[in-house]
Amino acid sequence: LMKKPKKIGFGIDIKSSSIMNANNLGTYDEVKKGDIRYLPFKNESVKSVYSNMIDDVKKEDLKKVFTEIHRVLKNKRCVVFTTPLENYKKYLYFYNKSKEFKKKGYMKNAKLFMKYDRGRSDWESRPLSFWKTFLKNNSFKIVDYAYYADKNMVELWDVGFRPFFQHLISIKE
Repeated sequence: LMKKPKKIGFGIDIKSSSIMNANNLGTYDEVKKGDIRYLPFKNESVKSVYSNMIDDVKKEDLKKVFTEIHRVLKNKRCVVFTTPLENYKKYLYFYNKSKEFKKKGYMKNAKLFMKYDRGRSDWESRPLSFWKTFLKNNSFKIVDYAYYADKNMVELWDVGFRPFFQHLISIKE
């Protein structure tokens, strides 16, 4: 029998619908509307930061994001984040299939498969060497890292039911 875990202190999201979903899950003590580039917390007010959306952060905003994380963290605390590494895009099924269709001139299929991609290929993948240098230059150090999504996992995630959901709804309507 598993014991219910403690709630996470705070969550932030830029989308109101995601905030409502997070509140409904009951995972957080509080969920605030906010932008990771401008964290809604006082200086040195949090013990740790976790982000599963660094992949959405474009290169020009990365320094601002990590400056904010550094600002809100209490001394000697940590940040944990997930991000796609350099092989990510070559494992995406819909993105790569769309590129194949485009090369062959099948523009309708290329467009449909990019719709199924749902913006995943827009995420900026960066090699581990980038992260080591970037974090060092911004007052952080990598204590540990783990690859958690190999080729098979990324492909399974990419071609699961979710990409087809909007299309199935439109067919029904």
